[in-house]
Amino acid sequence: MNLSYTFNILKNNRFQIKSYNCPKKVTDQSLFFVHCRKLMDLMPKLTFDKLTEGKRQRIIDGFLREFGRHDFDEASISLVIKELGISKGSIYQYFEDKMDLFLFLLQECQQRKLQYIGALDRKDFHDFWAYFRDLFRRGIAFDRNCPLHSHFLHNFAQNAHAPTLRKWYGQLEQQTLEAFVAMVDHEVKQGHFRKDIDHFTLGYILQQMGIGIQKQLQLTGAIDPEKSMAQGLPVYHGRENVLMEMVETYIRAYRPTFENIEQ
Repeated sequence: MNLSYTFNILKNNRFQIKSYNCPKKVTDQSLFFVHCRKLMDLMPKLTFDKLTEGKRQRIIDGFLREFGRHDFDEASISLVIKELGISKGSIYQYFEDKMDLFLFLLQECQQRKLQYIGALDRKDFHDFWAYFRDLFRRGIAFDRNCPLHSHFLHNFAQNAHAPTLRKWYGQLEQQTLEAFVAMVDHEVKQGHFRKDIDHFTLGYILQQMGIGIQKQLQLTGAIDPEKSMAQGLPVYHGRENVLMEMVETYIRAYRPTFENIEQ
């Protein structure tokens, strides 16, 4: 399997889109992600790698916590380095600027989540919706085991339309949409999804289902990320069953839109 990925890179205050094809020998998605990060020099400076593992993790956790609580513009580097007991100058020995730090954390979180959901293979499920359910189950496991990473990603999505992050989030959103359209392509070819609606539309609906589930949970008060973050708990702590019930509700509501009635 030859994988490819498109990244939106911030260089000199301008976003540049670059695509990379992964070497054939790298077939694991998480390894592919690391490979592409190295290609684009989005890794932190070498001075960061020279730190002990414990100190690196303290820095990562400290900033995950800060960006998980506040949007990009409000997050304070000064506050975190004060809590960590390190100098502000040392952070800029590790990262170019605040955006460089944020993008590093974003990819750390994506890579960690990919370790949970990337292992799923559609062919192991009897239909698409069983696979769709398990994506959320794996997401719950990620949230439970990596709460800081989960809060970071959740808060990023909530504040993604802020001017500073809008263009970056838009690129990631487009990549996600392309992945859902690819899923639809596969299901149509297998005869599971209807072919009388264009694939882009069905892919977009799938994407919005995932977004809608999370938004509805928050709007109804089923989850309170700000409160759970303050308590040091995962986003969906104690609400895992509520999340999966919501997933089932959305599947019942939308499944007829996708099913191939000619089958």
